[in-house]
Amino acid sequence: MLDLSSKRLYRAKNGKKLFSRALSVELEPSSVFNILFDEPIQDKGWSCGFKKSEAPTSCENKKQNIKVVWSERVNDKKTVDITHPNGEVQILFTSFSNEVKNPQKVFNLKVPKSFKTYKLRE
Repeated sequence: MLDLSSKRLYRAKNGKKLFSRALSVELEPSSVFNILFDEPIQDKGWSCGFKKSEAPTSCENKKQNIKVVWSERVNDKKTVDITHPNGEVQILFTSFSNEVKNPQKVFNLKVPKSFKTYKLRE
């Protein structure tokens, strides 16, 4: 996770705790991928609602008390709200495409030298 405000990079193994520092909730990386790419969350315990489109309008995990709502989809813009008793995150995408243009560079991140790197314990 890259924290631009404090110029820090947090490294950790993939797992549900990876995003807990930023989101205050434990989400599997596959769930985050599905949220970003307008796919229903298919991990255990999740159920999703749909309207006319193929993309989900909301997904919920009642056991973990997490709800994800996609709203205000207009062209490439969308808003995603992730709510949990520990906090709420709202992500506004001003331009977003589900199409990956250069798959070789998808997960390559060049971290500026001025950033400090921290390895998170499991």
